[in-house]
Amino acid sequence: MGIINYLRQRKERKKQKEILKQYEDLFLMLHSFDQVADAALLFLDTPNRRVLISSTLAGTWADDEVKWNNLFRNIGLWIQYKISQEEWGRRRQIMEEDAIRQAKAEHGELTEKEIAVIRLQVDEELFKEAELMKVKLDDEYEFCICDGILRSDVKAEAIGYYRNGEVKLI
Repeated sequence: MGIINYLRQRKERKKQKEILKQYEDLFLMLHSFDQVADAALLFLDTPNRRVLISSTLAGTWADDEVKWNNLFRNIGLWIQYKISQEEWGRRRQIMEEDAIRQAKAEHGELTEKEIAVIRLQVDEELFKEAELMKVKLDDEYEFCICDGILRSDVKAEAIGYYRNGEVKLI
């Protein structure tokens, strides 16, 4: 029976690796947008779904229409990713606080180990919820291409919006 379990586990690990490889490019792209934002070439106003794009960054892709559209499509994915991160982070914090508060009411003071176990249980619950949810990609946002995002005298070079795969300048 041991060899059968080993083979099943091996097959399952191989399947998991294949799934991760499928999403590797997406994760790398999302991470690269975080790096671009850290370099002050992009600024995201998450609640209002607005993006300030450095003219330097926009100019890199402006000469090719396919690259230009891909830039805005990928920015839309990055916005959705950031919004999801914030929402799940808030949800996780609320669930952890509620679970810890309830455990303290039932058992009194908790040790760090017990709190860590509660946090792991919350993670498992969130993971189950995430598997059941359908992700709706809302690829609509406003953008402003600016010269010098971090300066106080920011000058807008172009203002527009991205909606349903189309870039419109106003």
